[in-house]
Amino acid sequence: PQRTDEGSNAHLLAIRLEAHERPKFLRAMARHGVEAGIQYPAVHRMEAYGNFWAPLPITDTLTSQVATIPNHHGLSNDEVETVIEATRASLKEAAI
Repeated sequence: PQRTDEGSNAHLLAIRLEAHERPKFLRAMARHGVEAGIQYPAVHRMEAYGNFWAPLPITDTLTSQVATIPNHHGLSNDEVETVIEATRASLKEAAI
């Protein structure tokens, strides 16, 4: 059957890095022309939760380590290759 991507929200791939290496990785990805970012903050630290905040050390650790790279059905094969090559090079440059 033919795939229709209706209803899909797949657009990013989350990857886990060492927290101290993440900024280097993000800068390297930018140098390679690929937009990588930080999409998922620790929800329990959002201002909207106010007094409901509770310590969640595992969540805090993970949110300091996650970065996202493009991963959606609209990417051409060449763009996929660019993301892959930029990710490989950026991981090396960040000494991960």
